[in-house]
Amino acid sequence: MSVAAAGRISHANGGTVALSPEERFWRFVIVDDGNGTCWPWGGAERGNGYGSFWDGEKSVRAHRFAYETFVGPVPEGMELDHVCRNRRCVNPRHLEPVTRSENQLRRFRAPALAATGSAEV
Repeated sequence: MSVAAAGRISHANGGTVALSPEERFWRFVIVDDGNGTCWPWGGAERGNGYGSFWDGEKSVRAHRFAYETFVGPVPEGMELDHVCRNRRCVNPRHLEPVTRSENQLRRFRAPALAATGSAEV
């Protein structure tokens, strides 16, 4: 039995079985050892650093697929912030729904905090 790139399992008898979106998703995730670290996306990447995933119908951001699969829908008017600052991370514990303006503030505040070592930026 082998897993084809198209998301199907090939059996020795020549038949194939389609993988579910969740099964295909896990093929590209590097899961941590239980200590809460990032789960890096090992699949396709969009030009902006976010993982990309085919959910069976359309191309979606891998972190959004993870959040919606394991937590639930992203609330209306919200987007997901990577609190770990790692765009390739798909660990739902590292994703927080926030407004666009909050996400932008966090994006620019995090490097400043790291540079100064202070929360007063």
